[in-house]
Amino acid sequence: MDAPIKRPLSPYDRFDLSKFVLHLDDMAPPPSTAHNSPAEISHWIQAAGPIETSELQWIQSAMTQLLRTNSSTINGARQWLGIDGPPMSGKTFSAVVAAMRIDTQLRISQTGDVEDPFEHIPVVIVSGNLGEPALARTLLDNIARFIGVVLPSGLSAAIEATARHLKNVGTLLIVVDDAHFIKRKSGSRNLTDALKDIITTIPASFVFVGAGLEVSALLHVPTGSGETTKRAFDSAKAQKLERDQYSAVYQLRERLSFHSVKLFPSEMGRVHPVLRNRMTTLINELDRIDGFDASALRSEQALERFSARSLGKTGLALRLITRTAAAAAETGASPTLDHVSAVTGLEISDD
Repeated sequence: MDAPIKRPLSPYDRFDLSKFVLHLDDMAPPPSTAHNSPAEISHWIQAAGPIETSELQWIQSAMTQLLRTNSSTINGARQWLGIDGPPMSGKTFSAVVAAMRIDTQLRISQTGDVEDPFEHIPVVIVSGNLGEPALARTLLDNIARFIGVVLPSGLSAAIEATARHLKNVGTLLIVVDDAHFIKRKSGSRNLTDALKDIITTIPASFVFVGAGLEVSALLHVPTGSGETTKRAFDSAKAQKLERDQYSAVYQLRERLSFHSVKLFPSEMGRVHPVLRNRMTTLINELDRIDGFDASALRSEQALERFSARSLGKTGLALRLITRTAAAAAETGASPTLDHVSAVTGLEISDD
């Protein structure tokens, strides 16, 4: 029997999020080559995870601490969390899993926050890849879409309405994933001012996840233009003017807790021990498939290729392993070094 073809799950749809696996122990029982089709085995392999990593644990802990801190602060002092890291490093997956674990906890501990007829939605996860239109407004619309409401026109009215709707459904945490829009340099001051208003007015804790977050337009202050000289900018008067003009940037910086997801590239041709442990943990899960031999993936040659191809990015390394294993399973076979070479694009010598 072939595995059914289903619509991909989206972390930005609250109905889909309930179907995400949040712990390895919650995975579906492993298939068997004797009773399941190659397509079913391949499907199980591609859904394997999540692998428990230090980033996942740190992000979950940081989100929990953020909620605790902001529960006793007024709007203007509310903190926010930034999570940075290159593409495919595992930051998005870790942030989503961590947020949904907190969602599960809050649904149990915060039941008194919401009254009928409202549904309890303690955590909101939205995409920050907003395109070119009015970016702050689009962010609000994405939040509204997640909780199932429509906002009025006008940015100020939309912010106030969003705050009201989120209070009704008991939202405490908002994760803005894939925050590409804050890389924009043009119009960055207006965008930052609007985002400060949103973070200050809406009674929830914000987490922004994105590549290049720390050096993005969100936290960017120009170093001068036109006839302004560096000497002028170094003067006390000019520095005060700069802080006045970009006060939102400075306020956001001072309220920020920042975490950068680490890479674990090979050292002196050797696989980094942290990345090795994570890859081996995933391969151990594949060993649970009865009749499926994942030992080739555990070989030093294979681990070296996965490490080299991923450049030490945990997310990409794990993806390469599942792609290799799934490709072999689709043909009714166990993975070999040839499968590793085909997926990584790196040849493996015989010596």
